[in-house]
Amino acid sequence: MNGIEEATASSNRKPRGTLVRPRENGDLFTINDVARHLRISTRSLNRLRADMQFPKPAILIGTHPRWTQEQVDAYLKLNRTHSH
Repeated sequence: MNGIEEATASSNRKPRGTLVRPRENGDLFTINDVARHLRISTRSLNRLRADMQFPKPAILIGTHPRWTQEQVDAYLKLNRTHSH
């Protein structure tokens, strides 16, 4: 990327405290939505889930987990509390 593309890309990033709005299913967040908000890869999120360090999904749609905003907010609050 050149300097202009880098500046544009960085200015389009959401602040860490701003939850990415889900694209589908009302207030339910996909793995991609949650990972993007946490600024981690989906693989890292799945690792957290496997290690029981992330809340179980509120619902499964087929095999696709979905979380509520409240669940994600609670995880962030707890994570921030423990990181200080």
